[in-house]
Amino acid sequence: MQSILARSNPASGSTAAEPVNQLELWFNPPARLGEVTVTGPGGTMPMMVTAVGEVGYYSLPLSGLVPGSYQVNWTATRAGTTYQGSLKFGVR
Repeated sequence: MQSILARSNPASGSTAAEPVNQLELWFNPPARLGEVTVTGPGGTMPMMVTAVGEVGYYSLPLSGLVPGSYQVNWTATRAGTTYQGSLKFGVR
């Protein structure tokens, strides 16, 4: 199944040199974000998501990311279909 995640910041596969304070997700077509978890050196952090409908852009606050590798897992729905995906990024 094709991903509806168009892009992210931090970008998948990137390494951030500065602190990462937010996770930005762009969906095309717009979707209702359901669940997001961020797994890194400190374990798994579930993110609070308040979706107001099917939208194209989400900004989720992040704090306390220590240097290391992180994986983001997400689920979203679009017109009754559930999509899921993941991305990885690093923090120096």
